[in-house]
Amino acid sequence: MEPKTGQEKRILLFLLVSFVVMYGYSKWILPRYQGTARNSARVQSLVLPETPSEPIAAARLTGNVRVGARAVNAQAVSRQDLFLEDDYLYIYVKNSGGRIEKAQLKHYRTKSGEVVDLLDPGGLERAPSFVLGGPFGTDQEIMYFQQYKANRVEYRAVVDGWILKKAYSLTDYPYVVDFSWEVGAPAAEKATGLTLGMDLGLGTGSNSNQARSGPPLVSLWLDRPGYAPQSRAIKGTKEEKILLPASSWLGFRSQYFLSSFISPQASIHGEIDCLALSKEQLSHPAVSHGRLQVSLPAESGTLKVYLGPLEYALLSSNPLKTLELSKAVPFGYSLFRPFAIGMLRILHFFFVWTRSYGMAIILLTLVVKLALWYPTQRSMVSMRKTQLKTKSLQAQVDAIKRRFQGDNRKVGEETMALYRQHGINPAAGCLPMLLQIPIMLSLYATLASAIELRGAPMLWIKDLSGPDPYHILPITMGIGM
Repeated sequence: MEPKTGQEKRILLFLLVSFVVMYGYSKWILPRYQGTARNSARVQSLVLPETPSEPIAAARLTGNVRVGARAVNAQAVSRQDLFLEDDYLYIYVKNSGGRIEKAQLKHYRTKSGEVVDLLDPGGLERAPSFVLGGPFGTDQEIMYFQQYKANRVEYRAVVDGWILKKAYSLTDYPYVVDFSWEVGAPAAEKATGLTLGMDLGLGTGSNSNQARSGPPLVSLWLDRPGYAPQSRAIKGTKEEKILLPASSWLGFRSQYFLSSFISPQASIHGEIDCLALSKEQLSHPAVSHGRLQVSLPAESGTLKVYLGPLEYALLSSNPLKTLELSKAVPFGYSLFRPFAIGMLRILHFFFVWTRSYGMAIILLTLVVKLALWYPTQRSMVSMRKTQLKTKSLQAQVDAIKRRFQGDNRKVGEETMALYRQHGINPAAGCLPMLLQIPIMLSLYATLASAIELRGAPMLWIKDLSGPDPYHILPITMGIGM
């Protein structure tokens, strides 16, 4: 077996030194302030996001779900805004329209340290979400009479003979909300053409790290269970309407978060009205790209709504596994998806062992390097043998060129015949290299889409999902090469 090249030795040396540095950091430096950080995080988790300064009326605890009312006027029940809360979500429901105004993810923060809010307008005017539409118009400004019981808030209103009912409840599964509706029509009317709208934009605050310079907003729908979901990027450069076919779930995602309507029993249709945005609007992290409108299949029913992170381990667990929501995680082409999922699991395994995603990435890179070592060596050995054989036949190749001077086609045919006669295949060294393509693309897709890296620190890098702020790693790699 031929010795390794100097380039391979330098790469392995760089990875080894990086591993030693990260291990020493996690072993002797990190424990010094880890306890303080845990205490700080625990205190933050006990603070209710956007806790109202007004008195809370009749709030109560039911299991892990907290239900209560934020009283604007204690004398008027119709002026109260209700909220639902569990260990993952804080849902704030406006009585005007009975619509969700805030959907805060407690375990995720923006760059400024604020709680991520998927419905946060970031100081901009945006279309309200969870607005019911039908022959009666919309319920956007209707003042509902509401009540809360157990882990559920209910709304009821009567408008021109129409009886409108809406209800929200948090489920036993993280980031999943049950939305129920019931529409009663007056005499000689039918409750047809019912719709439910949601603003098209995953806002995470004006200081979010979801900048529009990153991946665009993407609409998704699963119209064929067992297959990959359909998708379409929403760039905001033109005004258009996208009709979505009958699907078991549909919604939209940013790089790390997902909002989706789910119908486990019956398929749902929808349409997306896209806006044409200016450059200034596109640069804002929480600007609306339009509106998603779902056609409700009956006068009454229940939809599940997922408002949460694009975390594969979470979305692939029951019951979300049966709904195939994990396919919303962008792991690239379907052919490479199993490789990316395998690498993500290896990354999790190394994190459990090292408690550092920085070290986990280094160890994953070493595993990939070792897996590619044999085909790389075979390719290099084959290329060297081909070069030596080709060099020994150079005189005969020159003779062919002189014999058929001016006829390039004939020169090529005779040269290839000469190579075949001596067992030379110019493309033989490239075949092992082709085997590396799905692995390298899967590694890139894994690191680009893993929400676990969002906000994870490593030495001077505060967020592994972003670039090195001081360009130390690229410069070190350049020197090492």
